[in-house]
Amino acid sequence: MIRKPVKLYLEQHLTDIGCARVFTDPKDAGVAKPKEWALVSMPEAAKYETKNEKVTYVDRDGRRTYHYKKSEVTLEASVRIAADNLDRLCALSAAFMIGLARRIKDDYGYDIELSLGESGSDPADSEVATKNEMIITVVAVGGVYITREVPLITAVELETEIIRR
Repeated sequence: MIRKPVKLYLEQHLTDIGCARVFTDPKDAGVAKPKEWALVSMPEAAKYETKNEKVTYVDRDGRRTYHYKKSEVTLEASVRIAADNLDRLCALSAAFMIGLARRIKDDYGYDIELSLGESGSDPADSEVATKNEMIITVVAVGGVYITREVPLITAVELETEIIRR
């Protein structure tokens, strides 16, 4: 549900901050890479939590449309940024974290909230490594929504007699 919009947004955001090459396929982790690159990894599964709460309603043309959040979906994407220069790595990482949007829209127009999770460097980094890498976790929280439409009551007409005693 929220995997595709989050992946596309992260890829576009990395391109916008000036990252030379962005990989999104896990198979790309082993290929030869340029001096600076980023890899967006999506987890195999997302966490679903049942909510069953009314989000909002809209009145239009004599009908009321209710929007219900049936489940909350949490997805933790991993973004690995690498550069041959430590200063460039710090600049890219800072630009990525500062420019991360708080909310994006899913395919149906509902909000997906984005926040930063844990970040750190690759444990394989060392003084002799050719690349400096930083791993940033982005937590995306969206939902599974349903819509229900009902007619509005516009007039009430009494059809019984009033009996006085």
